[in-house]
Amino acid sequence: MIRFGFLVVLALTMVSARAKPLPTQVLFATPEMVQFRLSPDGLKLAFLRKSGGGVELYVHDLATKTTSLASRLAKKVDDPKRFDQAIWFTWMAPQRLMVASYRGAKLSPGVQSSWPLTAQIRPFPVRASFAASLDVDDPFLSLSVIDCLTGAWMALKGAVSEQLSSRAVVNDGVWDMSRAVFPDTTDGVAVIPRTRKSSGSPTNVYRVDLATGNAVQMGNDPDMAGQWFLDGRGNPRIVVQKAASGLVLYQRDDKGKWAEWTVLGTAEDRPVLHGLGPEGATLIASRRGKEGRQELVEYDLVDRKWREPLAADPRYDIDDGTRAFHTDVSVTGPLFSPVSRRLLGVRYFTADYSQRWFDPRLAAMQQAVDKLFSATINAIIDVSENCERALIFSWSSREPGYYSVLDFSTRRLESRVSLVPGLDPNEMGTTSMAKIPARDGTILDAYITLPPGRSGRPLPLVVLLGEQLSRRELPTFSPLLQMLATRGLAILQVNHRGVAGYGEDFAARGRDPAEQVVHQDIEDAVRWAIKAGTADGGRIAIVGEYFGGFSALYALAHSTGLYRCGVAIMPISDWEWLSRYVDDPFGQSYILNRDGYVKKGIGKEILRARSPRYFASQIKMPLLLVHKAGGDLVISHQQNLDLISSLKAGGVPFDTLPYSSFGYDEETMVGTRVDDAARAADGMIKFLLQHLGPESGSTAK
Repeated sequence: MIRFGFLVVLALTMVSARAKPLPTQVLFATPEMVQFRLSPDGLKLAFLRKSGGGVELYVHDLATKTTSLASRLAKKVDDPKRFDQAIWFTWMAPQRLMVASYRGAKLSPGVQSSWPLTAQIRPFPVRASFAASLDVDDPFLSLSVIDCLTGAWMALKGAVSEQLSSRAVVNDGVWDMSRAVFPDTTDGVAVIPRTRKSSGSPTNVYRVDLATGNAVQMGNDPDMAGQWFLDGRGNPRIVVQKAASGLVLYQRDDKGKWAEWTVLGTAEDRPVLHGLGPEGATLIASRRGKEGRQELVEYDLVDRKWREPLAADPRYDIDDGTRAFHTDVSVTGPLFSPVSRRLLGVRYFTADYSQRWFDPRLAAMQQAVDKLFSATINAIIDVSENCERALIFSWSSREPGYYSVLDFSTRRLESRVSLVPGLDPNEMGTTSMAKIPARDGTILDAYITLPPGRSGRPLPLVVLLGEQLSRRELPTFSPLLQMLATRGLAILQVNHRGVAGYGEDFAARGRDPAEQVVHQDIEDAVRWAIKAGTADGGRIAIVGEYFGGFSALYALAHSTGLYRCGVAIMPISDWEWLSRYVDDPFGQSYILNRDGYVKKGIGKEILRARSPRYFASQIKMPLLLVHKAGGDLVISHQQNLDLISSLKAGGVPFDTLPYSSFGYDEETMVGTRVDDAARAADGMIKFLLQHLGPESGSTAK
C-alpha cells in the first residue's frame, strides 16, 4: 500500500541571490498520477497512476490514510508488449466507480504525450497510446464497475459491450462519457459514449445495475447521436446536435419520439451547454453577451428564452474554453454538485484567476484556502454532495501544482499530493503581471518572469510565444519558461489580439491576416520592456512554436534590429499551401479551423505576404529551426523542407535541430519521450546563451 504524507506547512525561505540552473530532465518530468476525483461522500480520493508499464486506478481512503490498487489491470496478456490499462473513470456512488480500460501498448518509462514544448504541464499518454491498441485483435475496450469495499470487479454486460467494441465509436472519442447518479435508486447510472453523427454510430444511453453490471439501453432512437442531458432521475430529457443553423435541441413528443424543439445560437455563435438545472427547467450555458464576451446564463426551457446572466465580467470571458493544464485538471467553467447537479459556482481566468461562488459554504471555503496557501492560485475542482469536503488544486508560475482535500467542518487538510515532487518553488523564477499599452491604446495583459535573485540592471530577454493564435498566456507553471529563467534570462509573454478570453472583438482583430496587429502587439510589448528597464535592448530573442513559430519568423524579418536571434519550433511557413485544406475536415485543416486565421476569400497575395517561405531572405539574425524530420499532424514534412530551402537560398544564418521524436510516432502513435524533449530544450538553451551573451549587439529602443 502507498501512504500519502501529512500536510506540513513550512515557512518560505529566502530566494538565493543567484539563479540555479535546474536539470531539464527534472523540469520536463511527467506527473506520475493524474485525474484525481473526490467520491460523492467526500471520504475517498481516486486517481490514475503509472504501474508496471501500464496505468492503474487507485483509491485513497482519507480516514485511514491508505491507498489501495483498485483496478489490477497491469498484467501481461498474450503479447508481452501489450497491457491492459485504465484510461478514464468516474464515481457512480460513494463506494463504487466505473472505469474504462483497454488493451494497448506498454508505456515505456518517461513517455509523454505529444504536447508542444511551450505547453505548461505534460501528462503521461493515457490517450495518446490509446490509438496504438486499434490493431489488437482482442476486444480492446471495456467498461467495468468496481466495489471499493469488496474489491469486486464487474465488466458491464448486455448491449453496451457491443457498442464499446465498435471501432467507429472508439475513433470518435469513447472516453468522453457522462454519467448520472440516481439518488432514489440503489446504484443506477447512465453511460453516454459521445460519438459524432457523421460516424454512423448512434449515441446510446444505458441504465446500469452496479450490483450486477447489467446494462439496459433506455429506448433511444437509432439515429439520435449528439450531446445528451439527463434530469435528476437519470432520464434523457434533451438531445443536442450541431447544425448549420446553430444548436438544435430535441425533446420527446407525445408519441415518445425525439423531435426538433428549438434552435439556440447560430452556426458562427453557438452557446456552450453545461447541463440541466436541478429541476430540469433550465439549461446552464455560456454564451456571448451584448458586449461580445462570454457570460454564464440560463435558458428557460418552459418560456424558451434566455434569462439574465448568472455571471459576467466587464473585460474577460467567463468561460472561453481555456484549459490551463494538460493534466486533466479542469480549473475553469461551472462547478456542479455530484448528485443533485446544483450549480455551485463558476471559475475563470482574468489576468489572474477568479471564482464566483453561488454556494456560501464554498465561498467561505475559498477564503480559508486562499489564506492558508497565499503563494498559489487555488481552485476548487471537486466537492462532496454536502459541500463539506472539497478537492483543491493549487499552482503558480513557480509551482507545477498539488492536490489537497479540505474538510470544511474540521478546517483540516486531509492530504496533499504534488504533481512533480522534488521541485523547490524557491529555486524558480518569479512572474509578475503587467498592463502594456499597444500603439492604438488597447491595454494588453502580459507576464514578466525574472530569474531568482535578479539584480536591478536590464537582463537578456526571451519573448516566448505559444503554439496557437488563440492560446492565452496564463500565470501557470511552464517547464520551458522556468528552464530559461533559471539560466539567467528574463521572459516576456503577451496576450496579443487574437487570443481567447477577452471577448470576440479582441480575438477577431488578430484573426485577420490582412492586418499586422499580432506582430504590432508583440513589438509594442518588447519596446515597453526595454523602456521599463527590464530588458537589455541589445540582447533580445524571440521563441515560438507552430503559430508562435510563424510569429517569430515574421518578427525576425520585419522588426529589423529589435531581435538578436530567434527560435522557431515547427513553424507554420506557408499559409497559401494550408489554405487548400480549409474545407478538409481532417489533416492540415486542424490548424486553420482551430485559430480561424485563414478563411475562404482571402487572396493568395495576402497569404504569400504572411508566409515565411516567401520572405525568409529578409531574416538577417541567427535562427534556430527546431523541427521533426518527418513532420507531424499539424506541420507537414514538405513545409519544413520548403522553409529550409528558402532559408538557404536567402543566405540566412540558421541552424537546425532535428527532433526525431517530436510529436507522434506515426507507427506507434505514442508521443515524445522526456529525454527527447529535454534534449531539444538543451539545444535551444545552448543557442540562446550563445547569442545573448554579455556583450551587446543592437541598441533597440
